[in-house]
Amino acid sequence: MVIGQSAPTQSRRPKPSGSFTVDVQPHLLRCRPDGSGLVISAASSRDLRLYDLAGKLLQTQTVPDSVQAIAWDSQGNRLAIACGDFHVYVWDIVSNQLRAFAGVHQALPVDIAFSPRGGMIASYGWDQTLRIWDAFEEREMLSIPSVYMFGPNVCAFSPHEDSLGYNAAFQAFGCWSLPTGRECRRFHVSKGPGKRLWEAQTSPDNRWLALARLDGVVLCDLEQMAEAIVLDAVTEMGHRCR
Repeated sequence: MVIGQSAPTQSRRPKPSGSFTVDVQPHLLRCRPDGSGLVISAASSRDLRLYDLAGKLLQTQTVPDSVQAIAWDSQGNRLAIACGDFHVYVWDIVSNQLRAFAGVHQALPVDIAFSPRGGMIASYGWDQTLRIWDAFEEREMLSIPSVYMFGPNVCAFSPHEDSLGYNAAFQAFGCWSLPTGRECRRFHVSKGPGKRLWEAQTSPDNRWLALARLDGVVLCDLEQMAEAIVLDAVTEMGHRCR
C-alpha cells in the first residue's frame, strides 16, 4: 500500500517503515504493476515523476497541461495521462517519449484506464463522453455521448476486454458492451448514508462485481443481479477482496 501525504511541521508519530520524502505534495500516485516503483504528480502540476521504492528519482516527464488522471498498462511500461488541455497522452517509460492521441475531449477529462492487454484506453470527461482509444495507433475508436459517471476511478475494462464497467450517477453501476457501443446492463445498489460509490472491479469470469463504498465493500452476484456480501469498513478491515 502506498499513501501520499503532505509533510507535517511537527509530529510525534513515528515515521512509517519504507517511506521516503519528495519535494512536492503528492496529488496523484500510482504504483507500477510489478511493485518496483511509483509515479507521482503534484496538484495542478504538469510534471510526472517516477521513483523506485527507495525514493530514488528514476525519470521525469512534463506534459502540456495539468495532470488530471493517470493509469499504468499491465506491464508497467506505459502510463496513460488525461490532461487539462482535454487531450490524452501516453508516456512510454522505456523510450521516455510522450505521445499525444489524435482526438480531444470537449471538456476536462477526469478519469482514464488501460485495458488488461494494453491495446485500448478508456477516458471520461466532463463533456459526459466516454471515449475508447487505440493505445498503439493513438486514435479514437469509439465515442459514447451522454454517459453520466461519478467519483474517482469511475471506469474499468472487463478481463476479456469485451465490456467496460463504470460508476454511474444516482447510485448505479453501468456496463457498456464494447462491440456494440451500447449499455448492456445497469446494476442499481442500495442507497443511504455512507453508500457513495468510489471504485468497482469485476472477477476474471465476470460473475462477481466488487464495489468500494464509504461504508465498506459490497460483493455483487452479476448472474442474480443482487448484492451478496457486505464487508463493513470497520469490522472487516482485515479482509481483502479479489
